[in-house]
Amino acid sequence: QHFEDFDFTDTNFELSSFEGCVFENCTFIDSKIFNMRISGCDFQNCLFDKVVFDAVAIGAGGGVYSQCLFRKCDFSRQSFCCPKFELCNFDYCKF
Repeated sequence: QHFEDFDFTDTNFELSSFEGCVFENCTFIDSKIFNMRISGCDFQNCLFDKVVFDAVAIGAGGGVYSQCLFRKCDFSRQSFCCPKFELCNFDYCKF
């Protein structure tokens, strides 16, 4: 599935699953990305602002984060499974 120019502001993704999806020019502001599966998904030029990543295996099954901006995101209770970040910026994030 391909998501282009979607605004996911305040969306609750808890217990959701995305596999092999492409997210292009999407906005995630105050989204709830908790206890979900993201496998083999590509994120291109997306904005993640004030998102708490909790119980999400970032990078599981492959996938690339390319030219994404992560601003004031919380990765402190997060696991990384060999994620690939290309030309991404992390502004005021917590690890």
